Amino acid sequence: MKQKEVLKLNPINDAYLRFIGMDGKKYKSISLDCEICGRNNFELIMNKGKIGHKGEYGPVSIVQCRYCGHVMMNPRFEAQFYIDYYKEFYKDIGAFGGEKPRPGFLERQIERGAAVLDFLEKNRSIPKGKMLDLGCSFGGAMIPFRDRGWSVHGIDPEEASVEYGQKELDLPIVYGFAERLPFESNEMDLVISLGALEHVHDFHETMMELFRVIKKGGYLFIRMRNNRPWGLVWEYFNRNHYRFFCENTHRLALLRYGFEVLEFSHAEIEQMPGHKYIIARHSWDPSPERIEEAIQQGLKDSPEELKKYLDKHMQTFLDRSQALLDLVQSCNSNLQEVLKEIEKGNIEIILLPGDPIVTLERAIMEAEKVLKETEDQSI
Repeated sequence: MKQKEVLKLNPINDAYLRFIGMDGKKYKSISLDCEICGRNNFELIMNKGKIGHKGEYGPVSIVQCRYCGHVMMNPRFEAQFYIDYYKEFYKDIGAFGGEKPRPGFLERQIERGAAVLDFLEKNRSIPKGKMLDLGCSFGGAMIPFRDRGWSVHGIDPEEASVEYGQKELDLPIVYGFAERLPFESNEMDLVISLGALEHVHDFHETMMELFRVIKKGGYLFIRMRNNRPWGLVWEYFNRNHYRFFCENTHRLALLRYGFEVLEFSHAEIEQMPGHKYIIARHSWDPSPERIEEAIQQGLKDSPEELKKYLDKHMQTFLDRSQALLDLVQSCNSNLQEVLKEIEKGNIEIILLPGDPIVTLERAIMEAEKVLKETEDQSI
């Protein structure tokens, strides 16, 4: 697919701005080269995904580089939209529930931070020092680090979360963006990114900033969402994320920006299905030439492989969705009975962590939505 063909599918328009309540503003549409290899030869992967809250699906433009296999939203809005989005809309779909975190969110943040620290202490002898939580939200994941002797720092682009973390949790969090980190060079012994790198607007500037602030020999810990999703693909490919890694493309990205991958773990550290984790070390100077040999040796992804997976997975998801709705009907919509059948293994359904009834209700909503929209031939 030529770049001009991608531009025809550009979903960046006034209708979307009205949908998220940011109408009346004008943002430029920008078309990018591949964020890893720098080429401009893309293939369309998805033209539909989540555009707001769960269950709200519409146009997206997700493309894959034919050379290295990196998957990204392209084209997209200019950087100013990214700034305004977190000020005006993200609070509605994020962790904030009015003036406080949504019930249970902060507690889960603390639990996840403890699980990450346990994993690092068990797998790497990283001396206690100064750490940064990139995209920290309220900062709950920093608390276990602080309590075990680390000097903690956080940064997040959502002002309400930052203010809450500062005032209610007494945490050193700053409002800001990953592309301009307000820290000294060679300051951090460890940076953790629990899903933040998929959100940043400018990946190049962000990675250069991480290279700058992490000490030589320091560590970067990343939670990665695998672009072979286990759930509904429309939920996974969404407007709130700008890039979608697989193991190979994330290795390439780190290699490109001066980080050596020490470990790639499939362990469910935070008890979240589908997530993978990377421990990387600041090892050499950033160099686009460094990745060329790796790509030639096969460290890449391909549109053919990804599309094959997504097609097969979508059909499997449709079959599971119908099976779930059939089960709900046979249980007369008694969700407790439905949960019992799931626990017995009588149906293959993966539920997200949290309140089982709430997660089951979400699974039912997704099942109804995907079956209806597929029937309407809007897939």
